[in-house]
Amino acid sequence: MNRDEIKFLALQELGFAEFPDFTSEEDNAVNIVNNQYDHIYSLALQSFNWSFTEKMVELTDVVNDSGVYQHKCRLPSDILYLRGVYSDEKETVLSDYKLAGDYIYTNDETVYVSYTRQVCEEELPAYFIEYLKYRLARNLCPNITGDKDLLQWLTNNEQIAFANAKNIDLTQRRVRVLPTGAFVDVRF
Repeated sequence: MNRDEIKFLALQELGFAEFPDFTSEEDNAVNIVNNQYDHIYSLALQSFNWSFTEKMVELTDVVNDSGVYQHKCRLPSDILYLRGVYSDEKETVLSDYKLAGDYIYTNDETVYVSYTRQVCEEELPAYFIEYLKYRLARNLCPNITGDKDLLQWLTNNEQIAFANAKNIDLTQRRVRVLPTGAFVDVRF
């Protein structure tokens, strides 16, 4: 599903029956949707740690001459939200680092970051599209229709769709097994 189809799903919730021309600047509703879509989409991706947006990569080292930190690593270009910074793939938290612009400064040689990535609309699962549709419609409702009853209905549906999407997403994740020690094993 592409972005125009998602916009149309939201407009259908507001009572629009025909697929509009999203390149037209003459339609007020289309202008409102086009202006707000990217921001609302970005917020929806950041609203939960969605499994389809999660990514962990090792950062490449760039020479640093500043003196305070020995290593300067560039963040990935598709980063939307930084979840964590680690010194290894086993997720040992890195505590001594500094974020500045598109870089992480650190004294560790290897740096891994876990982050929420920007996902194109064609990769979105159906449960997320359902949530995004209601979130977008709820945000557009005051400017396009001004109907308070419809706004309340969309808010309720958005909350339900968000809860359903989170549940589906969580059931699709792999279970992380934590290492147990001698003290935990004794209890069993």
